[in-house]
Amino acid sequence: MVASSAGLRFPCMLLLFCGIGHGDCGRDAPPVLGLRLEDPAGLVCMTGRDLSAPDGAAFKLRLFGTEPNASWPWVAFAGAAAGGVAGAVGDAPDPCVKESNRRASSFQVTGAFMQDEAHSGLITVEVRRRGGVPSGVETDHHLCVHSGLDWATVGPDRLRITTDTGLPADHIPPWALAVLLVLLPAVCALLRVVQLSLLGPDPVELYVLHSCGSEEEKRAAKRLEPIRRRGNFLACSLLFLSALGQAAVGVLLLRALGTVVAAVFAGGLLVFLVAELAPHVLCSGYGFQLAPGLTWLAQVCLVLTCPLSCPLGLVLDLALRRDISTCGIRERAMEMIRTSVNDPYSEFVKEEFSRGMLRSKTVEDILTPLKDCFMLPSSVVLDFSTMSDIMQSGYTRVPVYEEERSNIVEILYVKDLALVDPDDCTPMTTITKFYNHPLHYVFNDTKLDAMLEEFKKGVWGTYTVLSDLFVAPSK
Repeated sequence: MVASSAGLRFPCMLLLFCGIGHGDCGRDAPPVLGLRLEDPAGLVCMTGRDLSAPDGAAFKLRLFGTEPNASWPWVAFAGAAAGGVAGAVGDAPDPCVKESNRRASSFQVTGAFMQDEAHSGLITVEVRRRGGVPSGVETDHHLCVHSGLDWATVGPDRLRITTDTGLPADHIPPWALAVLLVLLPAVCALLRVVQLSLLGPDPVELYVLHSCGSEEEKRAAKRLEPIRRRGNFLACSLLFLSALGQAAVGVLLLRALGTVVAAVFAGGLLVFLVAELAPHVLCSGYGFQLAPGLTWLAQVCLVLTCPLSCPLGLVLDLALRRDISTCGIRERAMEMIRTSVNDPYSEFVKEEFSRGMLRSKTVEDILTPLKDCFMLPSSVVLDFSTMSDIMQSGYTRVPVYEEERSNIVEILYVKDLALVDPDDCTPMTTITKFYNHPLHYVFNDTKLDAMLEEFKKGVWGTYTVLSDLFVAPSK
């Protein structure tokens, strides 16, 4: 019985290890449980079970095992298409079995295995992109070990190693992503403001302002003329930087939203509202005022993009013989003005010089503030003192108000006082009611060319603005 029991003990143990263990007596289980990136540097990083490394990088991996006294197996990597199955799961083939997969892997183990702890050791891995693998294509690389008779993938989990040449967008922290999405559109908007404000005025317009403008306009035009002479150079510089910023906004939105369609629409809407529409609205009214203060920023942009924008600017100068921002119709319009000024009977001269400036101005632009007007209350008496004040004011028309200065009810013409005797102390209302001069009310945003048409119809008199802030000068 003892001999019989001893004879059955070895087959039972064999069945126990083969049947209950791994189901294959001819292949030993790999004594490696997993790996960890050791002392990451540069662009090499590991998140979860995803390890990313650029082409040409070298890094160390720490392998963890279960048998401290056993000899460590051979280690290699095998590449498979993205989305493939790691290990022999079901009917899927194990990529580590084929030697071609191990040789074609972009990750190669260099040097010997160094065991520095009881259950772990270090290997050195270099990234060597193969010629058949296009740049930017993600490939699943699995850790392979050779223990016993064959190669096998370690564990059921898949370790994805993505070869990349830059910083992966997935590793940008959320707070940095939010800051960039706020900062980049603002920078694009600022560049657009610089472009519209500096390149908006034509060289001919700057010459006119420098010659005939106010003192402030002359100083601004003089400051803009040097940088405006390099119009093509500046245009290329600003457009290039703006294009870079808008492209970066699209990439960051794709990282934040995760879908191409959402990133395209969100990026287009953000660039349209912040980087295009807002600068146009701002520069339409204040572009020339902002231009002198933005010349330093334009010079910084010229320096940053000089290697690219300077040659392009020279090519455009030679090819176009003018700035790309110069509108040809402006030069044609100036030529029409030069030829028409010498003809006093030209319809253009009569129309523009009689009404041209009136189209852009309103009555509020030429009104006298109410507090500065010479006015008299309707209760005043036309005695010697009052009539002396009227004569010394120098006005031919005097508004008459009741209770408040904004409540103008009558108008007194100085010529109406020709037959008035100061000694009679005639009430003001007696004279104004007798002559009853018309008083016209207009809105403060009425254009001056419309007022000119009213004057042509013979409607003369003092005009009062309905906003109760101004009255027309009565001289």
